[in-house]
Amino acid sequence: MKAFPMRILCPLLLVAASLLACAGQGSSSSGSSEEDDRFLEDLERRCYRYFEESAHPETGLIADRWPSDGGDVWDTAGIAAVGFGLTGHAIAAERGWISREEAEARCRKVLCFLRDHVEHKNGFFYQWVDRATGKRAAGSPASSIDNALLLAGAITAAQAFPDSDLGQIVDRLYRRMDWQWMLN
Repeated sequence: MKAFPMRILCPLLLVAASLLACAGQGSSSSGSSEEDDRFLEDLERRCYRYFEESAHPETGLIADRWPSDGGDVWDTAGIAAVGFGLTGHAIAAERGWISREEAEARCRKVLCFLRDHVEHKNGFFYQWVDRATGKRAAGSPASSIDNALLLAGAITAAQAFPDSDLGQIVDRLYRRMDWQWMLN
């Protein structure tokens, strides 16, 4: 079963979508046509569906890959994909694709699972973990870039829901990371 590298395509498209949202999307300000706007809206929603459909129902961890043949989702979560998913939930709430309450609950589920169950070394999560258990995938490194992408998504989620406890959870995850260890 060949896996399509959705972990590359969808995050890039979500970044583009967030930049469009920040820039003020619409025909008058961006110069794009209504047809272009509809196309981009559809593309952005489809990309977000990856994060919805590949999230483990109990942990919220996002699959690192998605089979291109429509088969079962990969059992391994990518920590960077989880970070992109956290950002995706915030964007989805802002765009009205899901409710703010649902987006906040999805973010809380995965952040609490990261805090309480996902295997890590000196606070740094392994690049790949089992989506159901949070256990390290064989040979997976504790990647600084993947953890940085996770933290960027976590901070985005905390900022998107400022009246929640997400900021405290993210702060705990961040402070648990031994940055001096990672530099050595």
